[in-house]
Amino acid sequence: MSTDFIDIPEGLIHPDRRGIVVDLKRRGGLSHLDMKSFSESSVVLLEFQCDGASGHGSGFFLNIPDLQDFELILTAGHNFIGPNGSETTNLKVSLTSGGQLLPLSVHDFWVCKAFREERKDVHDHAAILVKRISKAGSARGFGFSTKLGEKMDKYQNTHSGEVYVTGYRAQVPYTPTTSSGPFQYCFGDRHERMEYRVKTEQGISGSAVWFGYDGYPTAVAIHTNGPTRKGSGSRGCRLTPELLREVFKWIDRSTNSSAKLGRYQVKLRAQEGRAKPPPGTELPRLGLFMNFSDDFPFARVRLGSGTVFDVLPAEAMASSEKLYYALAVGAKWVLFNPKKKEAVMSNNLQDGCLFWISRQKKKGLGLVFDRAVDGEEWQLKMSGEMISDIDEDDMESSEVTLVKYPADAKLPFVLFAFEP
Repeated sequence: MSTDFIDIPEGLIHPDRRGIVVDLKRRGGLSHLDMKSFSESSVVLLEFQCDGASGHGSGFFLNIPDLQDFELILTAGHNFIGPNGSETTNLKVSLTSGGQLLPLSVHDFWVCKAFREERKDVHDHAAILVKRISKAGSARGFGFSTKLGEKMDKYQNTHSGEVYVTGYRAQVPYTPTTSSGPFQYCFGDRHERMEYRVKTEQGISGSAVWFGYDGYPTAVAIHTNGPTRKGSGSRGCRLTPELLREVFKWIDRSTNSSAKLGRYQVKLRAQEGRAKPPPGTELPRLGLFMNFSDDFPFARVRLGSGTVFDVLPAEAMASSEKLYYALAVGAKWVLFNPKKKEAVMSNNLQDGCLFWISRQKKKGLGLVFDRAVDGEEWQLKMSGEMISDIDEDDMESSEVTLVKYPADAKLPFVLFAFEP
């Protein structure tokens, strides 16, 4: 019997066999959605005064489970600034409950600065924070995924088919309605705008533009305009990474809370989770940080300082109480690979970039990954066995890895802090 082996070129070997992280297979469509109940709990009616006349529009909740005291509503910027540039007044935000309007307590609202200055459709987005009426940490509203807002080609590869628009029509002000039609295309310098052949009308501005993603209603744009010419489609502002980053930064400023949604220009520093670490295994006084250098394609442990990241909310499903985050370095993302037990840089946001945060009270944060490998959960771990306080403050070692979650509490170091 021959013992010869066939030499298969690496490019023909399945990525999974080469230890390359691939995105989970997503399916379109919805799973057992009660449309009436969902729309009544997820879409809001806006009422206001503009230039002496009454007006109304729509808005929708975006599911952000980690917001403790507030809930987030997205809407169109022109619901706050009238055609003549004057700001609307007497804003009222309401849910429909049992055929009646339930007023919500508005904490603050925000309109995109560029829309205030230029009044261009591409910037026609705004946000509202209302006092939370559901249980803290519970799910309400549409899901979102930053992956879907990155690039037009990635979006089109993810979805082809119908999109839905859900909001309040002027003729039926106390009942949210849903229309659907085919997605057409994305356009703009960064593909910030989206066109879809869905019937819309006055009052619908600010509504959720969404589709079924992994079985759940997931918002991909804010409806802003009807057709610009005969035969064209309605238009909206896509939920791009840039738009979401603006909104999340505003939330952190507005709530003035220590429990920030995002973290900006921070380093990832290891924390000591053990009460009595064995001699010789304590954290160095200068600290251990995750670092990407020009000399290595993967993350390493560095003494004294490390790479500067933005920690951004990146995905939450409509019914989930779990918010996923991602680490951004400029226009790139950190990708965690359980197969190779390493972290690398990626040009695109992928499932392997997403993690949720396990909060260990005052001890630190665990970074947990469950989107890259079906049925498995992993946790970031760093070690410093090759580094000590007597080393220079740029000493590095290849001691960044991933371990099964939940990690043994005796392991160094599986808890972290985001440090300015």
